[in-house]
Amino acid sequence: MDSASNSLFFKPGFKIKFNRDIDPLFIYFDYDIRSYPVNMNIQHFHNFYEIFIPLEDSTAHLVDGEFNQLIAYDMVFLKPGLLHKSVYPKVNLPQKRIIINFNLGAGIPGLEHDLNKILGIFSLKQPIIRFPVNIRTEIVSKINEIFQIGKQKQDRWQVAYYAAFIEFLWLIYKNINQNCYDQNKVIESNSQKIYYVMDYINHHYSEDVSLESVAETHAISPFYLSHIFKDITGINFVNYVQTVRIRNALQMLAYSDDTVSEIIEKCGFTSTSQFNRVFHKFCGISPSDYRKSHTVKKNLIMGMINPEKEEVAPAEFPPRLYIKGLQKTKNGGSMKVGVRAHDFGSTIPMNLKAKLQEYNAETIQLAIHKSFPYMRSYLEVTYDDIEDIKDQGLDISVLGCYIDIASLNDSKWNNQIAEFEVALRIAKELGAKCVATETSDCSDENREIQFERVVEALEHLLPIARKYDVPIAIEPVIRHTINTPEMVSRLLERLNNDEYLRLIFDPVNLLKDDLSNNTFSFFEEVIGLFEKKFMAMHVKDIIEGERVPLGTGVMAKIYPHIARVLTVNIPLIREELPIDSLKDDLAFIRKTFSVQQTEATT
Repeated sequence: MDSASNSLFFKPGFKIKFNRDIDPLFIYFDYDIRSYPVNMNIQHFHNFYEIFIPLEDSTAHLVDGEFNQLIAYDMVFLKPGLLHKSVYPKVNLPQKRIIINFNLGAGIPGLEHDLNKILGIFSLKQPIIRFPVNIRTEIVSKINEIFQIGKQKQDRWQVAYYAAFIEFLWLIYKNINQNCYDQNKVIESNSQKIYYVMDYINHHYSEDVSLESVAETHAISPFYLSHIFKDITGINFVNYVQTVRIRNALQMLAYSDDTVSEIIEKCGFTSTSQFNRVFHKFCGISPSDYRKSHTVKKNLIMGMINPEKEEVAPAEFPPRLYIKGLQKTKNGGSMKVGVRAHDFGSTIPMNLKAKLQEYNAETIQLAIHKSFPYMRSYLEVTYDDIEDIKDQGLDISVLGCYIDIASLNDSKWNNQIAEFEVALRIAKELGAKCVATETSDCSDENREIQFERVVEALEHLLPIARKYDVPIAIEPVIRHTINTPEMVSRLLERLNNDEYLRLIFDPVNLLKDDLSNNTFSFFEEVIGLFEKKFMAMHVKDIIEGERVPLGTGVMAKIYPHIARVLTVNIPLIREELPIDSLKDDLAFIRKTFSVQQTEATT
């Protein structure tokens, strides 16, 4: 591997986000690892630009049905609306990658033409770029500069982030003639054969695409095709064919005037009864009811037809509007349903109260400096600031003070412990039920030393928590120091199960990359061990690491089961999801956990 590869800064789970993907201007860098073969079983597209950069040699990308074998530091350029899917063949080592999503809005006045010329790199006939080592080194250096900007986040860092990103695009543009990627030189593999088969199905789904006919067309035995198809894609052949046909039927029902009979024929179904049966299996609704439904519901159903690998979690993304409410009553009365306050963006206390009333949210998780950025840290919150918040009568279930509690830098650690001490005092004044933090990103090599650092911090902070009568809530996260039920148990035992040491239960944050623990039994174990320590539960959902509306991702069947098992009355905090799905998300929580809606804080 060349020096450019060795010098790239990479931290699993690290993200740099400026604005949201629905904003005219946004830039998002996502550093992550994939350890399962298919990123998404069906090609998908976005309404923004994407650059995909694999950091391993055994990766591929399907772009508009075309299979492209990649090596480390190739770049895939995906313009808005272009169908694509990343592929990670089954290997022993996890696959690192960087994904960059962005929109540049209208651009800077006077430079619109130049920016559009640079964005022309996304319209290449072959959207893969492979640069020689010298150019790659220059580009890696710019990516590292962006990484450092996102990590340090100095004052007005967003301006530096934007400027460095534009320079990154310009470096690619000016060197585009040095692209040495040649698809014709790619050696065919089993993975490539299967994605040729998938491409064939995507273009011939209206015809006979039985296992036998497709195997004959591609000169493969049906038994071998069936075996390697499931092994490489994670789903069986028949399920994939049905998914392709249903996705196309959904598009035709939503956007064409074709009759149902015409759609049945165009999508390769042999009879009305077969079509209705398969359609209801995937969508939980009849074709005629789907056609009559409103646009939002159509989009939700289209988004969910991306069936999960059968060997992973028990969720298959049913329409959330069809999840039945559970009749179980929690101990202690109705559970409060709320939001993470800074999901509304920067605001002032009075406007935050108005937002909570608008969405009828009963409680919040509040990180003061994120919701009210003029209060730069808990150390700078004034008496008047506290009174301003108190005047709104907000119900604060969790005061967020997410510090680097396991930092090995003494100066940084001392400063952040001091801030947490102040947060405990402020929580007492605001009537917050607890102060919460995570436990810092952590590699396996550093886990023990960072664990000791967490213990040291809590030994110092717990007497202060007891003084103010405000518990400290630790949120376990799979990539952090406290990351598994075993590590939680160790921490509680080490600190003598202190009554002021509590937990935030975030099911998604406990999931492994391959989702192998996204099972009923795993969450039953977590709840059985720790529910009496829970101060609140975070509720969100994902598909392939991307946030999606509640009930449409990998947690669709898990949350109803959690609702059946959970016996404690704790606040349910919806977090990290776009505001445009908030009302439906809160309705999902209330329906799933049988929570009666009440008036918001007044």
